Amino acid sequence: MVIPASAATVVVVMMVTLSLINGKILRLEKASAAPASAATESLQTGEKVARSRALPAVVASVKAARRGAKIPSVLTPPISELLKNSYQFPPGCVPANDAATTSNICRLGDPASSKAIVIVGDSHAQMWMPALLAMAERDSWAVIPLVKSGCTSNMWTGPGFRGDPRTLLRACHAWYQWAVGQAKTLRPDVTLMTSCCANIPLADRRNLTRAYTSLAMTMKQFSTSVILIADDEGVTKEPVDCLLARHATMKTCTTTWPAGSLAFNNSLAKVARVKRFEFMKTRGWFCYQSQCPTVVARTIVYRDTRHITEAYVLKLSESFRTAFRHCILDACPR
Repeated sequence: MVIPASAATVVVVMMVTLSLINGKILRLEKASAAPASAATESLQTGEKVARSRALPAVVASVKAARRGAKIPSVLTPPISELLKNSYQFPPGCVPANDAATTSNICRLGDPASSKAIVIVGDSHAQMWMPALLAMAERDSWAVIPLVKSGCTSNMWTGPGFRGDPRTLLRACHAWYQWAVGQAKTLRPDVTLMTSCCANIPLADRRNLTRAYTSLAMTMKQFSTSVILIADDEGVTKEPVDCLLARHATMKTCTTTWPAGSLAFNNSLAKVARVKRFEFMKTRGWFCYQSQCPTVVARTIVYRDTRHITEAYVLKLSESFRTAFRHCILDACPR
């Protein structure tokens, strides 16, 4: 999408209007905020959350874990459906298999909108689609996915992780070159990027950082905003196994990460500040004081150790929207 010069004034007016609306919404959210409990089904958002960095429902669930509380008896999604609780793209919108290096260019959300978001990444970009589309339909954004599952950011131009198949690596290199070319042509208002993984060996972090920085520097020439969505740190136990284990509790299904496991996202935030692109922090949507529960309120957060359930992503829709609007209208919350 190329925005014509005649639309420049409209864009400026739109941004000012959104800023005013955003301020009003945040004031209303702050005024109407109520204490949360582990049983709260909706996850609170707003200015208070942006400052505290941890959702009240997440805090409540971590505190329940510390007490050794039981896992809620009714969970969403049901454990029997957990492994398949993920967003699926419409046919043709992403490469069909590992060998494929192109796909159709699909306009999702509000396809007719003049405002466009391009999202670049792997399955960790795919898992955010429910929240992104909910926001897009509400605020009239077209969402264009340039996504290839299995192509982590260190496979975009780099060597990938040890053991990655060479055929997949070559396909990822070719797909990435195609995706960047498409993104340049589309000239989206916002470029989002994300991929696996937050918990990686120290030796691999440089390649992921280099990939994000390279894409950000490229797309800053073609987008008003470039935002890196922080990957979740995940959990150490497979959720199905943990939740079905004998005598399972909130504590046994909560992961406590050492400081070193949190360091990569912290370093990416610093790189983003130096290179002047935005970094959307997400840790407080999943963890409190380095502890990350598998269940928040009555919703199962993860379908495996790294991917978020569609059910939980939908619960995060307002948190995602609030953070996104801060990122494009002011700056991402730090």
